Amino acid sequence: MPGSKELKPLGQNLTPEATTLAGELRMLVNALGISMTLCAAQLHMDKGTLSRYLSGERIPDFRVIEDLLMLSTRRCETAPPTQYVVTHLRTLHQAALRSGGTPQQQIVLLREQLAAADNVAQQARRKEQALTAALHAAQQHIAKFDVDLWRPGDDGGRQPTGHAYQVERYHYRVQDDRQALLDEIERLKRELDQAHRQRLAAEARAEDLERQLDRAEHEAAGDPEPERSPDALSELVARRRDGTLDDMDPDQMLSILSRISVAWVAEILDELAPSRAVLVLARMDVDQADAALVHMNPKQAVLVLDRMDTTKVARTLDRMDPHQVVVLLDEELPGRAARLLNEMNLGHVAHVLQFAPETVAGMFLDRMDPARVAAMLNLMAPAQAGAMLHCMSPVRARTIMQQMDPVLAAKIAYPSYYNSGSSMRQRGSFGA
Repeated sequence: MPGSKELKPLGQNLTPEATTLAGELRMLVNALGISMTLCAAQLHMDKGTLSRYLSGERIPDFRVIEDLLMLSTRRCETAPPTQYVVTHLRTLHQAALRSGGTPQQQIVLLREQLAAADNVAQQARRKEQALTAALHAAQQHIAKFDVDLWRPGDDGGRQPTGHAYQVERYHYRVQDDRQALLDEIERLKRELDQAHRQRLAAEARAEDLERQLDRAEHEAAGDPEPERSPDALSELVARRRDGTLDDMDPDQMLSILSRISVAWVAEILDELAPSRAVLVLARMDVDQADAALVHMNPKQAVLVLDRMDTTKVARTLDRMDPHQVVVLLDEELPGRAARLLNEMNLGHVAHVLQFAPETVAGMFLDRMDPARVAAMLNLMAPAQAGAMLHCMSPVRARTIMQQMDPVLAAKIAYPSYYNSGSSMRQRGSFGA
């Protein structure tokens, strides 16, 4: 066990939080029953650094505390620390960092917060990806469901033969199953929308912390932050409070927007006149401008996009998340939305429409160029293409199918559909 002579006394003028954390660390080290020199070697640090941690003069990264817990588990041959112990020590660690106020402690705190925020963002991304996969699977299921249902019974389809009441009962059951699947799709869309917003918020939080950490490290090293202008930032805050942001010099505003979080940039752009926001976005870095549009209020974003060239807007939408494109296009007039979709990358349009509600997708598809819609459907699997056709009006769907790849069209609906007497025509799915 480290002797009392090996442990330096607690530092003078420590905050209560730093004293508590140092006391916990000292108990962990004492319980190891080894010398300070060996303990430091096991933790891959010098003895002086460990001594300063144990006296409270410096606050270690939480990684050091985790290494100490693992060392204690190995040396004492005990069970790993419980989640309660880890959470307790993390709480003490965070409190000690906040109470210190020194630049170095603030940097450590920002690093810990950035790592935690990045973990949250990664979890949000994984959840969004899982929900996206589940939604696509459900959409393909219902598309295949409808394609099978449209097939004539004598061609091996799902329609039963027999007494009329049996047929009627079958169709009632089929419609119930289909409605249950549609309800599941709507639930997945709601959850995906929520997960998407959570991911954006988590990424904005991580980006904001990263900027704060860069600034703190510059200040600790004695390097001035590039283009740092506290007076300009104060003026932006004052103008925002007074409602006079539109009167601020654009170059001065840009120098500030380049150093603040995307979420704050979006808030500033939301408060500008749309024409002024267009001017500012045009001068911004492309990636920052795209990120700002994603975080802006959809109504304001649409007002801004309406003042930009259609081709330029289409290129911007091509770089954005399909889910966010749906939100923006849903705010647009249908004609303008269709023109934008006609200009966008076909593969991206296909992803966008798969995220859109059925009525919205149908509205867009009915107004897009038929040849372009047919070319887009040719890129899809039969089940996905069938789902898109199902969103359109029957006459429009028939026109599109005539322009599609014949092999793909044949997989969606039998050639007998184009003759007379097809059950598909009788159902009114794609009939004239």
